[in-house]
Order: sequence, then structure tokens, then C-alpha cells
Amino acid sequence: MTAATLQAPAGGSRLGEALKSPAMLLVPALGFLAVVYLLPVIDLVHISLSGPTLLGYFERVFSVPLYWDSLVRTMQISLTVSCLCLVLGYPTALLIHRSTGIVKVLISAAIVLPYFIAILIRTYAWMVLLGRNGPINKMLVALGIVSEPAQLLFNRGSVLVAMTAVLLPLMVLTLYSSISRLDPGLVRAGRACGAGPVAVFWRVLLPLTFPGIGAGFLLVFVSALGFFITPTLLGGPGDQMFAMHITQQADFATSEGFLQALAVVLLIITLAVVAVAGRFLGFSFIWGGGKLTEAAAPSS
Repeated sequence: MTAATLQAPAGGSRLGEALKSPAMLLVPALGFLAVVYLLPVIDLVHISLSGPTLLGYFERVFSVPLYWDSLVRTMQISLTVSCLCLVLGYPTALLIHRSTGIVKVLISAAIVLPYFIAILIRTYAWMVLLGRNGPINKMLVALGIVSEPAQLLFNRGSVLVAMTAVLLPLMVLTLYSSISRLDPGLVRAGRACGAGPVAVFWRVLLPLTFPGIGAGFLLVFVSALGFFITPTLLGGPGDQMFAMHITQQADFATSEGFLQALAVVLLIITLAVVAVAGRFLGFSFIWGGGKLTEAAAPSS
């Protein structure tokens, strides 16, 4: 029996073990993502660089005040909406966690079910609620708070309220997932040591839920970057976001190249935000473990 004959079964067994690896189950999904997402993104970047100069279209994006101001406004609105979702979502997630029975089911349904309604329908619902003849204005007039219907639409406030309502379920579900994984004994231990409810929250509960806070904030912020329907319908001329310009350029056949450059700019900003969050917080914080939890542990 030769050495080659002896080595053949070993090589075959290694190949068989590799094929039996659970990682092989990812191959179909990775192939699908490569065809559906990666190739179009590569084509998008290629077209955006096909101008008269290599970065000609990108220079136009940052040199025209309309697009630069819209980009800054988009970042500001996204950051504000993320903060509002965090302020409103944390108490809501905590309430769901501490509720039981039918109360917990009703609160969870009130948060989750609207998320399955199309954004356009929810935006039109806010237009009805905030309109001059809507129920909110009628209630304000009936209570004597205002003498005539107020202008609640077509301003920054209406955009923030509607976007917060749309993205709030993302924050609540992420925070609830983080809170529900905590050991209840930690809170009881804090109270047993003499800490009041406020001290337990600040020194025990809040630090341990930093992963959920970071993940929820990132999800809401990245999602808000791509909004354009809600700001277009509810906001004024000074409230339009960057994604709206992408949809407008898509209507012109001569905008090829510049349209792709706008999309690439928004894509780069999104990836940069995720990269910065992953660099300082650790990518594992998205599913609730890792660097962010380890960093918060000594301070508590």
C-alpha cells in the first residue's frame, strides 16, 4: 500500500468534516446576499464614480448648499428622534417587563401592532390628527387653551412626533429584550443593601441595560437617516431630509451618476455610524453582550 493511498482517505475525511460543519449552512444565505445586495452596491459605487472626474458627482453633493444643508438637517433630526425614542421607550419597556397577564399583552400589542401598518398610512393618520379640523385642535379649542385652531402641521415638531411614533417600537423591543435578560436577584440585592428605587435604577438597572440602549439608539438612528415620506408630508420646506433628494433625482433620466452619488453618501454615513459604534462599544453589544457590558460593570 503506497503513501498516496494512505493519504487519500485522510483528505476525504477532512473534506467530509468540512461539509458537515454548521458554518456550511451559511453558504446559501451568503450567496443570496452577495447577488441581491453586494453586486448592486458595487454597481452603485461604480456609476457614482463615472463622472467627468473621479469624484465629480461627490464634489457637487458637498458644494451645493441645498444638499449639504439637507444632510446636516438629516443628522440633526435623526439624533433628536433617537433621543426622544430613548426617553419614551425606556419607561415603556420597563412597564412591559413589570406588567403581567392581560395588561402586559395589551401594552405590548399597543406598541407592536402599529409597526405592521405601512408608514404612509400612519403618516396620513398623523395629518388627520394634527390638522386644523382634527381631534387635537378641536380638543384644544374646546378646553379654551387656544381661541382658534393652531398650526400643528408642516413644521419640525410634527415631523419629530410622527417619526418618533413610527420608530418607537424598535427602541421598546430592543430595550425590553435587554431588560428581560437581567437577573431579578440583582435588583432585589440592591434594595436589600438599602438602596431606594432611584438608586437601584441609576446604579444597577441602567448600567446593566447599556447594551440595549446602545443597540436601540443605533437602530433608530440608522432607520431615521433614510426617512423621506413622513418629513415630506408633515414637514415644511426647511424640514426635508436627504433621502428626499434621492427620490427626486430618480425622476430625471439625466441624473444618472449624481443620483448614485447621493445614495452612496447616505450609505457611507450609515456605515460610518455603525463602524464608530462598533469601534467604541463593540459589535457584540447589538445582541446584548460584550464590550459595552464589560465597560459598564466596574462603574456599577
